[in-house]
Amino acid sequence: MNKTLLVYYSLTDNTKKLADIMKNELKIDDLEIHPQKSLKKDKFSRFIIGGMQAIFAMKPALLPLDKDLNQYDTIILGFPIWGSNIASPINTFIKESGFKNKKIYVFTTSESVVKGIIEKLNKRMDATNKIIDFQSFINVKNEFTKNKKQLEKWLKTMKDA
Repeated sequence: MNKTLLVYYSLTDNTKKLADIMKNELKIDDLEIHPQKSLKKDKFSRFIIGGMQAIFAMKPALLPLDKDLNQYDTIILGFPIWGSNIASPINTFIKESGFKNKKIYVFTTSESVVKGIIEKLNKRMDATNKIIDFQSFINVKNEFTKNKKQLEKWLKTMKDA
């Protein structure tokens, strides 16, 4: 693997738990995205406000990023699914960072299977980026052991690539 950056957003820590394992296992840099105005973690805020932001592809302002994406060949992009869509802070990251010519690995966390995320990402990212692989982790909070095993298997394929 070339120089890799793990970029992720996590509201309820499900994505963060997996990102921490990835960072330690792959020994790579990471960048956690933070909106300037965080959503509350209660179900109402997550489902109604977060879902609305995701469905309408809103782009909330982010705190400044502390990594230069030009220093990396590969990006691992992790985020939760909101309203069957990409979490809104990731929309902002994609638009504002404008990264190009990257190999992209994507992982998502959600409570159920969601289809069409890669197509949505491809529409939002620069066409020079190439999604190499995608993994969806379901119900991380309640099925952590199962998801950790899935993640470890995926990390092995990344190392072997």
